[in-house]
Amino acid sequence: MGTLASETHPPYSCTDQPSVAIFWSHASDDNCGMAGYSYAWSDWSPSLPDEYADIGMVDHLSAALGYSDAARYFNIRAVDVAGNPGGYTSHGPFWVDQVPGAVGGLLAERLGSDLRFAWSRTDNAHVYRVFKDTAPWFPAPVQVGPDTDATSLLEPGGAATPARIEFFKVLGTNVCGKPGPM
Repeated sequence: MGTLASETHPPYSCTDQPSVAIFWSHASDDNCGMAGYSYAWSDWSPSLPDEYADIGMVDHLSAALGYSDAARYFNIRAVDVAGNPGGYTSHGPFWVDQVPGAVGGLLAERLGSDLRFAWSRTDNAHVYRVFKDTAPWFPAPVQVGPDTDATSLLEPGGAATPARIEFFKVLGTNVCGKPGPM
């Protein structure tokens, strides 16, 4: 089996584009000739395709994958005319993840000298980032605490600052690190 490549989804890339195009160099068989290729898509790790040819002697394949937090792999191996499969090779990992939607249900409450921020879960968010600023247009936002997969965050001592108006926003971020709308 030859080299695998993808201009749309190189290894270790992360995108919100589900259309994947994979290319490879043809395999050869000096005995009885090639029948085609067996291929499989897999999540999290490479996977051995079965021993039956799924496609003929082509050198590319395009597919539309669903969105997922999983690391994706394309796996392929040649099958000769006698039905003998060869070794396999894989392309990946790469990620296809949708940009999250806007975060809603925002709440900030004072708990003694601490501030608790809470929000509603949004589709396709892998982690959330909480920001605060003294202006509603966020000219100099400061991230509050670490990224979290929870829907609330406690800022110890956050309410102990002198009386001032502060604004906060929460961004959902997908597995690729792309944030949703503010």
